[in-house]
Amino acid sequence: MVDGDGDLWVIDQFGQAVEYDASDLGADGSPSAKVTITGLPTNPLWGAFDSSGSLWIASFNGNSVVEFLADQLLVDGAPTPNVTITGLDFPSGVAFDAAGNLWVANATPHTVVMFSPAQLVVGGALVPEVTISANAGSLASPVGLAFDAAGNLWVSNAGSDTVVKFTLSQLAVSGSPAPDVTISANAGSLEFPRGLAFDNSGDLWVTNFGGSLVQFSGVGGLSGAVTPVPTTKIAVAGLNIPFPAFSPPPLGLPIRTP
Repeated sequence: MVDGDGDLWVIDQFGQAVEYDASDLGADGSPSAKVTITGLPTNPLWGAFDSSGSLWIASFNGNSVVEFLADQLLVDGAPTPNVTITGLDFPSGVAFDAAGNLWVANATPHTVVMFSPAQLVVGGALVPEVTISANAGSLASPVGLAFDAAGNLWVSNAGSDTVVKFTLSQLAVSGSPAPDVTISANAGSLEFPRGLAFDNSGDLWVTNFGGSLVQFSGVGGLSGAVTPVPTTKIAVAGLNIPFPAFSPPPLGLPIRTP
């Protein structure tokens, strides 16, 4: 994840979130951690910054999502979460839409759920305002979430080696809509896909379980069931189970440091 300063945050499954200064990321090596947050909930998998600079982290085995305020991320420590959302079912991916709603992928029930900004202040065992359920396998152990520039939601399915798109209008109410786009594997392009994100050109990047990174260009022109050949496929040495490809901060995220 990238924060408003352009610093890189890495979440590991041992319960840490580590910040690396943007100025230290220009070359290979072992940069020193700028800030290390410890004591995260059980098996943290994914995080996302909201528009205020708070970091929200999904706890896969803890069936929860927690918030750490921007001020809690300035120094090393083990802060107590400001808000905890419970009652989830093996949550993995989290993402914010343009309206500040938090979307969470629940792997086991094969759902994607949405919580409004008003709910995020309260926390607890919330009833989602919107629940997107599977339609003929449209969601199969969903992991990664990413919004494109038009507000459409893309979801990676580790259980079916697919990436699906739901349009902005399909996300307005609960239901089981058929995806507007379903990208299936082509010669190993998708292999237990995990993280996904869009770059500034609108290209979709996907990380696979085995350590590869693939790029799909022109996804805005796709419709229906497709099996495109990736524009780029990179095998990344040393990465075994990558999650997000990268996670840019939401538009308007404030810079945290003076």
